[in-house]
Amino acid sequence: SVDNSFPDDRVCSDDDYDSTRIEGSIEAKNRLLFIFKRFIASIGRAGCPLVLFLDDVQWADQASLDLLESLVTDRSSGSTMVVGTYRSNEVGEEHALARTIGNIKAANRKEVVDILLGNLKPDDVNDLVATVLRQQEENVRTLSDIVKDKTLGNPFHAISFMQALEHEGLLSFNFGSFKWSWDVEKINAKVSTMQAKR
Repeated sequence: SVDNSFPDDRVCSDDDYDSTRIEGSIEAKNRLLFIFKRFIASIGRAGCPLVLFLDDVQWADQASLDLLESLVTDRSSGSTMVVGTYRSNEVGEEHALARTIGNIKAANRKEVVDILLGNLKPDDVNDLVATVLRQQEENVRTLSDIVKDKTLGNPFHAISFMQALEHEGLLSFNFGSFKWSWDVEKINAKVSTMQAKR
C-alpha cells in the first residue's frame, strides 16, 4: 500500500526546521533539497530500491539539474538509482548538463556509468518497423530499408519518420486484409529530417 511506502510519517514535516519564516532563494532552495532527499530516502531503501528514470535531461533547467546533482551526490539518499537519457549531439562542453555530469562524476567517480547508444543497424531497424506495425520481419524489409536510409538508423527519427508517413497517407492500414501498405516510390522521394541535416 501507499502508506507502507512511507515508514516515517514525518519525512516531509517541518520538525527539523525553525518555525521562523524562511526568506531568500538560497534558504528556500536548501529547504527544498533537504525535503526532497528525505522523501526519496524514505522510498528507496535496502530490500526495496528505487529507480528514477529521467528522459531528455538536456532540456532540464538549472534548478532541476541542481536538484539532480544534490540527490545523486548525497549518499544518504537511500538505495536509489538514477537513469538519465540525453541527446549527446545537443550537449556541448559548456552545456549546463555537461557541468552537472562532471560534478557528479567528481563526487561519485565509481558510481557513474556512461552508456553511448549508437544508431540502429539494418536488422535492428527492420525489427523496430516490424514491431511497430505488428508484421512479420520479412514482410516489412522494403519499408525498413527506406527508413534506415532516411534516418541513418536513429531510433527517434525512425519512429518520427514512420509517424509522418502515416500522417501523409504514405503508410496506411488496410482493414480488409489487416495489413499495412506503403508507397515505396513516394516514400523514396520524401526527404527526412536526417537527410536535410546532411
